[in-house]
Amino acid sequence: MTKTNPDINSGLTWLEKIMKLYKKYGMMSILKGLIILVLLSITLRICYNPTFIFDKYTEYMTQKHNKELYERSEYDQRVKNLLPIYLYKYHADRVWIVQYHNGIMDWQHGTMRFELCDHGIESIKSQYNNFNLSWINLPYYLKEHEVFIGDLSKLGSIDPTLVTQFEKNKIKYIACIVVKDQSGYPIGVFGLSWSDVPQNIDSLRPKIYNYLVEDRADIRPLIQINSLIKK
Repeated sequence: MTKTNPDINSGLTWLEKIMKLYKKYGMMSILKGLIILVLLSITLRICYNPTFIFDKYTEYMTQKHNKELYERSEYDQRVKNLLPIYLYKYHADRVWIVQYHNGIMDWQHGTMRFELCDHGIESIKSQYNNFNLSWINLPYYLKEHEVFIGDLSKLGSIDPTLVTQFEKNKIKYIACIVVKDQSGYPIGVFGLSWSDVPQNIDSLRPKIYNYLVEDRADIRPLIQINSLIKK
């Protein structure tokens, strides 16, 4: 079997032709011609295969969706890694994050997407899955005042309906703060609860307040990115 050598002269011939076209018509004309050829090729492809655009769009959307799911799982895991730290830091029985649906578009509906309970504390996450916030007043209070720290008697003056629900959950004390995006719109609530009123709570309240503000700064970007990905 004889081995053929590459035809160098053939390559030079094409190069000479391109240079002649460049000198005669200019680079812009050549580029326009190439663009027309590409568009003509796409048009013929669509004519012979009408589903071409749909297939490409479906492929693009599938890849985009898979990428968003991966990104969301990454940020979710980062949030979950923070929960044990917060549970220990506040000496709470439960730490949770309610995320409003569709980010800033619908802050009247939410889901308790994250929850971590101390040993012996029953999870209540399923009770706050996809629930309507308009039947309780605490979200409206947080939208204006940002933070709530207190027992159920204090909460009763704001939201007696939620007090009834918390009594069923065996909650006696809560601390929570609204999480807002950079534009100032509510995107969720970060909170903690105790089955008994913490000892020395009067002296601890300022520290809890500072902790909430401090930890919200870490949670905000993770929750905000999740909200944007869901849209």
